This record gives sequence, structure tokens and C-alpha cells, in this order.
Amino acid sequence: MAWLFVVRSRAPAQGLTEYGLVLVLIAITAVGILTLTGRTLSQVWYQNLVERMP
Repeated sequence: MAWLFVVRSRAPAQGLTEYGLVLVLIAITAVGILTLTGRTLSQVWYQNLVERMP
């Protein structure tokens, strides 16, 4: 019966660990996407700004 208590007490920590890993994966993906498209987006914004100047 003691093993059931040990297994059950680890469950919340495991859930928090999984949520943490998911958040890290999302953050890495977001940084990767911004790195790949960052220059292109900045060029689009800059070109748009230059075209609107009098």
C-alpha cells in the first residue's frame, strides 16, 4: 500500500514538469520562427515606412 502513496505523490510534480517542457518547446519554436522571419518583417516595415515619407 505504501507504493501507491509514493506513485500518487509524484503525479503533480510530473504534471508540472510536463507543462514546463511544453512551455520551453513553445518558446524555442517562437524564437526560431522570429529568427527566421525577423529580417524579412523588418525589411517590409522599413520599406513601408520609406514609401510613406513625403
